[in-house]
Amino acid sequence: MFVEWAKKTPDQLRSMKYEESQKQEPWLRTEVKNLVRQFLGYLDGKGYSGSYIHVVLSSIKSFFSAQNMPLRLNSNDRPRVASEHASAVPTHKDMKKIVDAADSLRNRALVLFLKDTGLRVSDVAKLKWKDLKPREQGFCGFKIVTEKKKVVARGFFGLETTEALELYRKQRLGGTRHVKPEKNIEDHFVFVPLPVSGHFDGGRHGMDPAVVGARVGDCIKLAGFRGKYTPHGLRKFWEQNVRADREAYLKQLNGRKLSAVERAYYWRTEEQLCELYKENYDNLRIFSTTIKEADIDRIVEKRLKERLEAVTLEKTTALENLLKRVEELEKKLAEKS
Repeated sequence: MFVEWAKKTPDQLRSMKYEESQKQEPWLRTEVKNLVRQFLGYLDGKGYSGSYIHVVLSSIKSFFSAQNMPLRLNSNDRPRVASEHASAVPTHKDMKKIVDAADSLRNRALVLFLKDTGLRVSDVAKLKWKDLKPREQGFCGFKIVTEKKKVVARGFFGLETTEALELYRKQRLGGTRHVKPEKNIEDHFVFVPLPVSGHFDGGRHGMDPAVVGARVGDCIKLAGFRGKYTPHGLRKFWEQNVRADREAYLKQLNGRKLSAVERAYYWRTEEQLCELYKENYDNLRIFSTTIKEADIDRIVEKRLKERLEAVTLEKTTALENLLKRVEELEKKLAEKS
């Protein structure tokens, strides 16, 4: 995109960068930088998101780095990643609606887990039951190497998620008429495809991260928030409601990379992190009372009934339209004959 917009070949861009690097006056070494700045402005004017422009800039910079001529821009020249398309942060009231909109016990537990831990969907997808370690007062902890940054996240979740996970685990251990009870569940993934999906294999394979995001997105849509929130908004909800004196403490909880200084001076033990999390859990809670199994069954049954009614109405309307079309075709054939 850049070479087409600049009407220059990669060789010409490389030569430009080399020639300006030979100039003694620093203020004359700006031709390529200005060209890139103009291109970023062009993309912004075309309505591209900040995230996309950031990827484009990274590609351009990697080209010049490969020529041993790094392109260095000021921080205010870099694109703003946030845009009008970025996910908003759900309120506590809206988060409760998203949880209650879940049409399966698994999806309910999944949304609560993301809300309580601040993990990315790629990290939640790889969790196994044996990774979850019960702690006192209904809290649980886990330790996992994140997919994106390859750093250790030492996180926790509270009673709301613990209760939902216990019911989900009980469901899988009990089985159904068509699904055998799971054995050796500790070695199985926490979140797995539902049996009705056709991809369930007894819990030995977890959900694809993209599917995790899609199912959370389904809950958001069912709650009536299509286009307002995204699965990443749950991570933002966590970050907005868990507070600490040092950002380094929060990074250790949800798997963000620490700088060398942060690791040297602000590393905390699991016990210290757990106490910090407990102090913040009231900010993460969305229910005022304990959720009972009967309540969850009632909520899930209600959502399934609503979806079944919607599908039935859609099929009935499609059938009526088809019959109407057949009648019109029969009438035209009768007129021709």
